[in-house]
Amino acid sequence: MLSLEFIPTWTISLMLALIIGLLIGLEQDNPPNSGNRHFSGIGTLPLIAMGGFMTMHWWPSQWVFLLGLAVLGILVTAVFIRNSIISGSTGITQEVSILLCWLLGGIIATGEWVAPLVIAVVTTLVLGIRSGNSGGEHRKTASDMTILGKFVLLAMVAYLILPNQEYTPLNINPRQIWSMILLVTGIACIGYFGMRAAGQRRHLMLTALFGGLISSTAITLALSRLSHTRPDLSTSIVTGIIAASTVMFLRLLLEVAIVQPALLPITMVLFLPTMLTGAWLAWRNHSNMMRATPPTSSTRHTDVPFSNPLDLVTVLQFGALYGLLFALVQLTFSHYGAMGVYALSLIAGIVSVDAVTLSMAQLHASGGIPTAVVVLGITLAAVGNLLIKLGMVWGLADRTTTAPASAGLGAIIAVATVSVGTILLLAWRAL
Repeated sequence: MLSLEFIPTWTISLMLALIIGLLIGLEQDNPPNSGNRHFSGIGTLPLIAMGGFMTMHWWPSQWVFLLGLAVLGILVTAVFIRNSIISGSTGITQEVSILLCWLLGGIIATGEWVAPLVIAVVTTLVLGIRSGNSGGEHRKTASDMTILGKFVLLAMVAYLILPNQEYTPLNINPRQIWSMILLVTGIACIGYFGMRAAGQRRHLMLTALFGGLISSTAITLALSRLSHTRPDLSTSIVTGIIAASTVMFLRLLLEVAIVQPALLPITMVLFLPTMLTGAWLAWRNHSNMMRATPPTSSTRHTDVPFSNPLDLVTVLQFGALYGLLFALVQLTFSHYGAMGVYALSLIAGIVSVDAVTLSMAQLHASGGIPTAVVVLGITLAAVGNLLIKLGMVWGLADRTTTAPASAGLGAIIAVATVSVGTILLLAWRAL
């Protein structure tokens, strides 16, 4: 067995200081070709955090640590004055983050690591909100790999600091909630980077297929709006809306397979007619379009705007929604039984079918809800989600797109409803 005794005990603390610097540095990294010269960012803040750690660890005297902080403060002030004169900028956010990294590195050296990591996460979220409210310039220039790196670091830090224990009689586990966030985000990233790999001017069908892994509702909304500016793509848009809604069922099956594999066979049987219907409708529309109008570069491709699924605000919103539904499903089942869970699933599916699916699957894994209730609840959540898509198409799409897209979504909803009704009828006769 490999022995790690030769590794010094301070190595882990130093790595935590490095992670803190990287996390804040990725959020503070300057856009390319920026006129201002700061020494914040991914290239410097990790070094500053490690500098704070080293002065406190190897020279425990607080005077050495405070002297280093004073020298750093003088340098930061000089750079701030220079940039204020040149560009007129008066914000001190970057300067404060530099000093904060030094302080957090020093705290890590004292043996306390939970508080510095929590402060680093909160700082990253605050800086992210600031970037989003400042015209979005930082987000426009940040590369996808930078956003991915920031999220990976944040995911690792959050997993370390979140407690792995159940709270309240509803068994709310913070680390388990974070695990569900990572699962949904991971699936969405597959779709997002698949879309990116297809190129800037993406084939509409590829946009729909990959976008269905991220959010079929967002794809439906984007395509419905696109139909007004590109009426020549009406058939392609209809095909894309139907295809994205069909891929949604594949995404739900993947989530079920990961969280509670025992549910996969019966869920697949219930989803199969709906998936086949959606696939056939999408293929028929696509084939008719190919025969009627041979594709050109202008009709095959278009650019559908789509945000990176690693956006921290979106991620945290999903986590809050999942935790809320995890609690509501238990309360509803205990007070109103299966019918209450069905009604809740139908309504909650309008907001997030993923949150319903994961909360149901997790509760089934812990033995809280019977199989039939969970599977029907997930299916009804999908129906509720399809209904909101139908409303989007009816209210937002161009008239040439509304009728065929509504008919396709209506057919998928009808098949899903028949599947649910059949299961309920069989269960009633078995009583």
